[in-house]
Amino acid sequence: MIIKYNKDNVLCNSLLILFALYLAQPAVGGAGFFGVIILFLICAISLVYLVKCAFSKFEKDVVLILWILFFFYNTLTYLFSERILEYTEFRQLVLNMLPMFAFYQFTQKGILNEKKIKVFFVAMFLLFFISFFNQSSLLSEASGREENINNMSYFIMGLLPFVFLFRRALIISCLLVVLSWLAVISSKRAVLILCMIAILLFLYSFIVRYKGQKKFVGVIFASLIGYVFFLTSVYFYNKFGIGERFEERLLLMIYEGHTSGRDTLFLGLYNAWLNSNEILVYLFGLGYRGALDATGVPTHNDLIKSLGEGGILGLILFLGLMAALGSRWFRSFRKTEHRLAYTMYLCSMLVAVAASRWYGSAFFYMNCVLLPYLLASQKAYYDFKKGVVVGSRSDNLV
Repeated sequence: MIIKYNKDNVLCNSLLILFALYLAQPAVGGAGFFGVIILFLICAISLVYLVKCAFSKFEKDVVLILWILFFFYNTLTYLFSERILEYTEFRQLVLNMLPMFAFYQFTQKGILNEKKIKVFFVAMFLLFFISFFNQSSLLSEASGREENINNMSYFIMGLLPFVFLFRRALIISCLLVVLSWLAVISSKRAVLILCMIAILLFLYSFIVRYKGQKKFVGVIFASLIGYVFFLTSVYFYNKFGIGERFEERLLLMIYEGHTSGRDTLFLGLYNAWLNSNEILVYLFGLGYRGALDATGVPTHNDLIKSLGEGGILGLILFLGLMAALGSRWFRSFRKTEHRLAYTMYLCSMLVAVAASRWYGSAFFYMNCVLLPYLLASQKAYYDFKKGVVVGSRSDNLV
């Protein structure tokens, strides 16, 4: 008996499993050679689909074009640097950007669907939950304090857009409450702010779901659920608080614009680029990890990073990519859930760009799984409405 199988389907599932295994390393407390093998397999499969995408008959998308240009530009800055062995940042760039082309084509062929993505999200959520508390335990043992700043919570920024793929309000509410609670425990301000944006978007979704005379029903639902969120927050604050240190950091941010030294890092890299007085540096930047030479630590802002390390050309490519992603928000989506997920994606992207890292983030699954699915689904639906179908039929995409 001959067992037939779809090669693309096998590779799609394999990539999702490899992502889960790669991200499971903190949860099981291990890394090393096993992680290198996983990374190699992810890159090998993704590179094959990058080549296929470049030479295939699929209609090219401006986002994909800018995506590949920005990726290759940063790859060149790495290869021509003197820091080939310092590959940590480049590894994250590869994880965020290279698999995009594989999952874009998987969606066009109807292989990557919403059900698979939801299963993948559940796995990511559980892995993050375990890793988060493992990290909190290690931090508490090392510092002797119960309250610590847990950078693992940055993964929440990548999980939030997936939440809006679900349709049931109860599921979304529970997920947002849990993620917001973890954001508070972690003492990360940017993550908490993004959770608040997600809650507001969730409330707004009730209003846009109802049309015409039923609009007031959505307003009532949004008001009631918003009131429940408010009461829950007040109870949590009065019962448990948010930690003296975290509360102090929030107040400093609100009243004094405290940035935890980020403004110094921004200016340090910018001044190093500006004061170089070299045309080549102005055009192509200080090179891979140039922020380390300027400030000693990575710069927590992708705009300054792309300018300082990639020069004017790098900044133009980065701004062009962001503009292309932003412009796609104005196109039609087949489902309201897709519109909400994409809106949350853009919010996560902008907050990460301003306060942390986006194209080199640790939550790469947001960029390489959810984004290509939404873009390819939207593209097929957009052309289907005009009578032109790219790839498979759009009703197979979701």
